[in-house]
Amino acid sequence: MVKPIVMVFWMVVLVASPSFAKPVELLNATLVARLHFDETPRKGQMVGAYQVSFRNIGEQPLNELSLLLNPGLEFRKVIGPNGKSLPLSSDVRPIAGSDGLQLSHAVVKLTTPISSNSRAEIIIHYKGFLQDLSVGGLFGVKETLHPDFTMIRAKGGAYPLFGLPEINSLRKSWENKPFLQVAFIDMPGDNTVVGNLKVSEKSLKGDVTSFMLKSDLPTNMMTLAIGPYEIEQTGIIKVAKLPFENGNRDQNISYAIKDAEQITDALGQPPRDSDFQIIDLAEGFHAEDRLSVSFQKSPTTPLPPNGRQMPEPIGGRMFIKVSDVWGLGPGRAKTSWENALNHHLKHLVYQQKRALPRTADSNVIQTTDPKNAPAFDTLKKARNSVDKIPLIDFTIEGLEDEEQVAFVLMLPVLNDLMGTNAYITLATDMRTSLGRGYTDMETIGEYLLANLSEKRARKFVNNWFFKGTIGKDLANANTLAELVALYE
Repeated sequence: MVKPIVMVFWMVVLVASPSFAKPVELLNATLVARLHFDETPRKGQMVGAYQVSFRNIGEQPLNELSLLLNPGLEFRKVIGPNGKSLPLSSDVRPIAGSDGLQLSHAVVKLTTPISSNSRAEIIIHYKGFLQDLSVGGLFGVKETLHPDFTMIRAKGGAYPLFGLPEINSLRKSWENKPFLQVAFIDMPGDNTVVGNLKVSEKSLKGDVTSFMLKSDLPTNMMTLAIGPYEIEQTGIIKVAKLPFENGNRDQNISYAIKDAEQITDALGQPPRDSDFQIIDLAEGFHAEDRLSVSFQKSPTTPLPPNGRQMPEPIGGRMFIKVSDVWGLGPGRAKTSWENALNHHLKHLVYQQKRALPRTADSNVIQTTDPKNAPAFDTLKKARNSVDKIPLIDFTIEGLEDEEQVAFVLMLPVLNDLMGTNAYITLATDMRTSLGRGYTDMETIGEYLLANLSEKRARKFVNNWFFKGTIGKDLANANTLAELVALYE
């Protein structure tokens, strides 16, 4: 068995005892799994080990963990921080609040309580088969270890989840803050593994193929599909097709290719060796999209209960998904300022794509429209609070919320004063230069002044960040357009 690779990443989940939930922060995780496929569900088998390092971020010591798995899988043992087995009790029990769903549940006693802000590591060993969970009310979660098609994902319980045997806790365990992940999978046959972890190594020994998969950037909970995929690639758009016709998928491929070209023209090539994946699912399966991955249901698979077919306008939902390859998705940002900047960049590129109304200067997209009004109105209402305080002092004055709103508001003002092309270049460089660590408003203000040549934009930044004219400007402007006009 390949030794797990140790990595550091961040994720916030709920790890709970039977009586209450306690927050932990995962720092490291690696899945090692050996699969055996069979058309009969109970004969398809897997053996897995899930290594998890975490920190107790609760205020009280952590004494036990609550874990969940697919009901066909059995918890075998849990190895603790000292390399010894931890006391473990497990059974298959109903999930409270569900429509008949049952899962394997384990309570792990920690022999040494983990104090607040302390770290620990466990390795969870398990084995068994994957049971179709759609019969328990989980729509489209049909995977067994079938030789034609299967999935390894949180929703199917193919690896341990941290949560209580209760439907709301279970749902929380499926979706968590993006984090880095690695998987080692050994399996027979010629099928291919695709998903939000990418194959970095592949080897063949006899009739067993070994895959090492990992994420280039932090991503959602591991979601892998295993089937007879045909892989096609156009630029950064990677398509994994199953052997059936799918008109919706083909249309989405066309949209994604055009969107990628548009974003590349505006922001340049994406960081690292990144791509956006469009992945077919077998008939009857359904999966939520992951960061930089769009799963396509087969034409014969129905919509989820109470679901409706959403139109896919050119540059609509697919544009938002593709833009994440450039790190523009909300899950990628480490700070609120970076998230605001990402959102605004994505908005500008989308405006360019749709050729929305522009000013007389063809290089400027009109951003002073009603869509930008909420931030202006919010900050104007707080005018008396911010008054003569420079933006760099908002935090020490207890104005954290106003600081975020002010930063959101200043972005479209800078765009209109500079011109969109120049603004995009500045904003892209800033998120690259300042997005690597802690950054406060003073650092951002100094960076802007050092890199701005446009006099009006420099005056605006100097006034807001360092001179404290925000209250005065808001008193003299009733709309965002009037605010921009103060510096024109």
